[in-house]
Amino acid sequence: SSAAGGNDLVVSGTEGASVTLPCTFIPSNSHTLTTVSWMRKETYERVVTFTPQPNGLWTTVNGENRYELIGNPKEGNASIRIKQLSMNDSHTYLCLVEY
Repeated sequence: SSAAGGNDLVVSGTEGASVTLPCTFIPSNSHTLTTVSWMRKETYERVVTFTPQPNGLWTTVNGENRYELIGNPKEGNASIRIKQLSMNDSHTYLCLVEY
């Protein structure tokens, strides 16, 4: 597995609205992606995990449906959108891509 991007980026949003958390990485041609996860940096608690389906779409295996994978991990983009923002979403997040 590889941690994507060591650089922190501050993203701000409005309560009740949506925000995008960007995550880009260099994809591997020789390995198959198994999961994309986002976790809280402070606790290493996974807030959402996505897995690829045979049809090429990614589904949420855990986490609320407020989290939407908007990037294409096969192209090195694991960005997500968080909908219906609340103050509880104010954290430092890590993007974890596993092969």
